[in-house]
Amino acid sequence: MIRAAAKNHSHVAVVVDPNDYDELLQHLSGSSNAQEALQYRKRLAWKAFQHCATYDSTVAEWLWSQIGKPCIIILCTQGRKFAHLDLPVAC
Repeated sequence: MIRAAAKNHSHVAVVVDPNDYDELLQHLSGSSNAQEALQYRKRLAWKAFQHCATYDSTVAEWLWSQIGKPCIIILCTQGRKFAHLDLPVAC
């Protein structure tokens, strides 16, 4: 749900850090113009994606430790397409 909200940052403010509550209340009170509000929501979306990426990485590392099979995961981007390569590491 966090990732979905962050993708819709042009219409939604997603907050993953309680330290952002006060600033969010200021923006909700209408003290900023439309451009400032959008920039703020973009910053919140970035924080949300960082939060999700950290969580996903932690879970992936834990699962990797459970498998016991070392590998390198490389994400290559080409435009908007992602390729996933799972290359065994020589021990």
